[in-house]
Amino acid sequence: MTIKRFLLLTIVLGFIGVTPALAEKPKDPTVLKAKPASSEKPKDQTAYKEALIKFEKGTWEMAKSRDVSAMKTFYPSDVVFIFSDGVRFNKEDQIKSIPNIKLQSYAIDGKVDVVMFTPDVATLIYRVKYETTGLKGENPRKVAAIASSTYVRRAGKWVNTLYQETNLK
Repeated sequence: MTIKRFLLLTIVLGFIGVTPALAEKPKDPTVLKAKPASSEKPKDQTAYKEALIKFEKGTWEMAKSRDVSAMKTFYPSDVVFIFSDGVRFNKEDQIKSIPNIKLQSYAIDGKVDVVMFTPDVATLIYRVKYETTGLKGENPRKVAAIASSTYVRRAGKWVNTLYQETNLK
């Protein structure tokens, strides 16, 4: 096992031990249809994967539409965002940044891999390209990255607990 895989697994397993925080109801309740009791092994992981991919695409749409209200509802208080430029945000930082940054466009390139660690923990891994502009006359910023997004089911609801980008060169 490489050190990178070990570290990723350690981080994900750390989320399992975190005291569950009640997440508010997401805007798209259809995602919650794919949820056996946490002690059950999912019979068909396809339903989980499709639901999580739908959630992830929804996060990009929230960012693009600058829907602060939806973000406040969707993300748990302990979410962590790590961007390709090394900037690390918590939920409050992310929400505060919305008035200053505009997501012009984004594209999820190719296949989204979903790694189900347990019935209650999964990480999505995919390539993404996006362009942002600052509202204070800043030049557009184009990003091509490998993104990973970890979801944990808490109180029967999937919540995004970690988003991280690695810059592609």
